[in-house]
Amino acid sequence: MASLSSVDDGAHESRCGEPCAIASPPSSVDERITAVLAGANRAAPIAELRAICRLRNITLYERLTAMTDAGHLVRSSEGYLLSTVV
Repeated sequence: MASLSSVDDGAHESRCGEPCAIASPPSSVDERITAVLAGANRAAPIAELRAICRLRNITLYERLTAMTDAGHLVRSSEGYLLSTVV
């Protein structure tokens, strides 16, 4: 029985025939959280972050605390935001 295989030469075309890049999903938990918050343009509540990032509560809380303590995130009454401090 033949198995399916995937060949990826790195060149992909969009519907218009032009090459396009396929974005790879964020690999680390911090990158996933950052990507969600960057795309939200508003404070995101923990329940929303948990659902979108598909994380266990303990993992999410640990990373949010660490990222907030490091100055990457700001916690508000509505949820978490990316810090404007670079």
